[in-house]
Amino acid sequence: MTNDKNMKKLFILITLVSLLLSGCNGQSKASNDFAPDSVCTADSVIEVDSKTKLSIEIKTYEKTRLLLADYEPRNIYHENSISIEWPESAEGINLDSLQKALKSMLPFEGQGNVRKIVDRWCDEMFADGGYDWEYTEVKEREDKEVNEEADSIMQYDTECSFNLVFDGIDTLHHIISFTSTFHDNNGCGMGACIFYTHSYLNYDYIANKEITVDDLFLHRSKAAQQMKKQCISLEDYDDFDGLERQTDVPDKFFIMGDTVYFTFEKYEITYGAAGCPSVGFDIRKCPEILTDYGKKLFGIKEDETLEHKKKPITH
Repeated sequence: MTNDKNMKKLFILITLVSLLLSGCNGQSKASNDFAPDSVCTADSVIEVDSKTKLSIEIKTYEKTRLLLADYEPRNIYHENSISIEWPESAEGINLDSLQKALKSMLPFEGQGNVRKIVDRWCDEMFADGGYDWEYTEVKEREDKEVNEEADSIMQYDTECSFNLVFDGIDTLHHIISFTSTFHDNNGCGMGACIFYTHSYLNYDYIANKEITVDDLFLHRSKAAQQMKKQCISLEDYDDFDGLERQTDVPDKFFIMGDTVYFTFEKYEITYGAAGCPSVGFDIRKCPEILTDYGKKLFGIKEDETLEHKKKPITH
């Protein structure tokens, strides 16, 4: 677990050779659907390899909107926040193909340009607390003396947030990685009312395609067996009682070194306080379950696969 965390830190340091921060006033080579706009807050150029001219320009679009409910006994707020790290231009990769793959991860199925998505999120997203309140936009939260006699509901502040994050470029496996996270807090005061979900894009910039589970493994059930057998976790616990029932692997996965991690939804394999845990396995210990594409991606030679098949099965 510690080695994987260190590997991730090293991965970021190695691949992001040059991080140049500037304003959002530069010329963009992106498509018109995702042109620069007033909610762009940062502009980063990541140059990975100057010899191969592989680089990506990432722009950050973000916005937060705070609303106050018309509930008199005390102040109850709702906050919408969104941040999108978007590839505006690139050299050495197919930008249109990458953007098309990313649109499926955006809210509202990527409809409209980034500014419209950001604005629509802040205008339309509301947590369902079961109360028909009117909301007024405010600049900041304020303390208010609570009228305890009139306060008769179990309802607290609510929140809806979305983040699309550029994770970096893995030049060893030629993968560009993005992670999206959706967070919804219905404000009931209990963990059951807090919902998270994650999505990942693993983009092969040589083949110009999104990598799927079926691209990597011959049989999903075999991948599930290895996941249960090796059970490598990034979390500080391994209490996954529901893992033994799994006969398939989730479509949500990410790659760190030679380990493929699969992310489960809240409550799917363990208790809710664990959130959305990720469990994986080292593909070097089971190269025979990989497709030809998977072997090529991880640099596994045929003789390595044959040698592994000769090893006796142990239980």
